[in-house]
Amino acid sequence: MKRSYTTIYFTSIALLLLMSCAVVKPRTGGDKDITPPVDSIYSPVNLTTHFDGNKFSIQFDEYIQTKDVQNQLVISPPLNTNPVVKIKKKTLHVSWVDTLKENTTYSFNFGESVADYNEGNIARNLTYVFSTGSVVDSLQIKGTVRDAYTQEPLSDVRIMVYRNLSDSACLTEKPYYLAISDELGEYTVNYMSAGTYKIVALVDENRDYLVTEGEPMAFAPNELILQDSTLHLADLQLSKPKPTVQYITDYSRDSTGFVKFNFLSPPDSISLSILGHPETEVKSFYNAEKDSLYAWVMGAPLEADLELVVRAAGEVRDTITIQHYTIDRVGKFLKMNLSTPGKIAARDSLFLLSGRFIDQIDSNIRATLLKDSVSLPLTIKATSDPGKYFLDAPWEDNSKYQLLIDPKKFRSIEGLYTDSLKFEIGTHGVEHYGRLNLTIENLKMEQFSYILQIENKNGKIIRDVPVTSSLLQFKRLLPGTYKIRLIVDRNKNGKWDSVDYVRKEQPERLFYFPKEFNMRSNWENDFNWILDEH
Repeated sequence: MKRSYTTIYFTSIALLLLMSCAVVKPRTGGDKDITPPVDSIYSPVNLTTHFDGNKFSIQFDEYIQTKDVQNQLVISPPLNTNPVVKIKKKTLHVSWVDTLKENTTYSFNFGESVADYNEGNIARNLTYVFSTGSVVDSLQIKGTVRDAYTQEPLSDVRIMVYRNLSDSACLTEKPYYLAISDELGEYTVNYMSAGTYKIVALVDENRDYLVTEGEPMAFAPNELILQDSTLHLADLQLSKPKPTVQYITDYSRDSTGFVKFNFLSPPDSISLSILGHPETEVKSFYNAEKDSLYAWVMGAPLEADLELVVRAAGEVRDTITIQHYTIDRVGKFLKMNLSTPGKIAARDSLFLLSGRFIDQIDSNIRATLLKDSVSLPLTIKATSDPGKYFLDAPWEDNSKYQLLIDPKKFRSIEGLYTDSLKFEIGTHGVEHYGRLNLTIENLKMEQFSYILQIENKNGKIIRDVPVTSSLLQFKRLLPGTYKIRLIVDRNKNGKWDSVDYVRKEQPERLFYFPKEFNMRSNWENDFNWILDEH
């Protein structure tokens, strides 16, 4: 039987169409939407005058949602009752029942409350403004907010302005005007009327527009008088404030009777005891920063749950349950390590460290320090930290040492002993180091104390010295990249202090050398640093 070519052709086409319909193509979601909704149509128009209504609407280019709008919305001047905020598809509707003041500019700042429906991208700095009079107030306050310690600009910080000039205003009421800093740390508070104001910058962690204990903040030191132009402020220096209340922020424990407490700030006095077991003893010590306390329970019954009572200034602050068990000592040893493994600088302090509380060290400890098979004098000295021992030895440049310590010379309170310890220690040659000569101009030694810090690229402070003259020399710096920081130690306590709003104290001033510098081996850097006015 013969087929025509026409029949074969159309049959092939039909088969191809069926095959193409059967192919299932994977869905592609495309790039994630990161664009915030755009406000496009205002009704009445934004910045309208002679406003006499009680509602307005803002239409966006996509569907929107609101989040915590009653807390986020800041109205200036404030209304007596909260407005009603509703969404219909792409449009935000706002209405209120209050009678508006005559010849007054009103601004509705929505904070971070309006976002697109799908991805939650926030429409930042969304503000609707109108005037019940013939003009819209146009005065401004401009400035920059910076991290007081790093001096980096800070974004998404709330700039809150108050007509109420009392110190408690920022603690009890929402701001009269509001702005949010951009990625450069810059902000502009718009549509302001003439007057006298207070200004606060806040990382508003709980988003309630109130300064709350512990939230990073800054404040302008003086009241601001705004008259007939834009007011440019000095940089607001933001920092986490000094805590006014002492409490435990966290703690960790294990089954051997060890507990570590972290404090909000160095405590005045802490006492520890075991409830119902007066025969027990709790040994403890603070770390160098005095923001952590290490404690070990001794003489307590094993295989028991114990209640550790924490008292601060004589008052019970916490009670912690400790599961106190017998530990298996078979085949286990107390571990100890060097504070600086590998090579050290010959003038560095070297320590032997343990993470446990060492309650016994052999009075006849045999420790051998060898250099080229020759024994050298070595003294092991206890410190205030019961897990830290200073190795006092005549270290020399460009040398290799071997430290040997016999077993069972250290014992922890759990009854664990050290095994034989062996460490290889080296020192760099003098040509490995570089030298820094730094001259600082415009120091006010008769007025201030200063602290100079040199920080490596890992953020570790490798030099921290009081400044006693305009010329400072650092002779043994390891090769690397460093930054220099100068602290104006206003209260002369030897450290940098952050903001204290209660006492009206600004963060202590910090200066950074204009650029990081690279130190090379056997190299000498000479820098002249002219400080700004302070």
